[in-house]
Amino acid sequence: MPTELQWYRLSDLINGLPQIDWYIYQIEMSGDYLFMRAKSGELGTRTMLFIINPEGEFV
Repeated sequence: MPTELQWYRLSDLINGLPQIDWYIYQIEMSGDYLFMRAKSGELGTRTMLFIINPEGEFV
């Protein structure tokens, strides 16, 4: 279960990515880390991985 800080960071990320034409297509937890994969809306081959630790910080 994600921590409250991870949820806040996830919410910020979800709200900000559409402004730069990216979207999240996969979210998963492994241990205490939250992994989010995003794709570019323009170039579907461009992907990005966001990792958030339990303190809500990007790794």
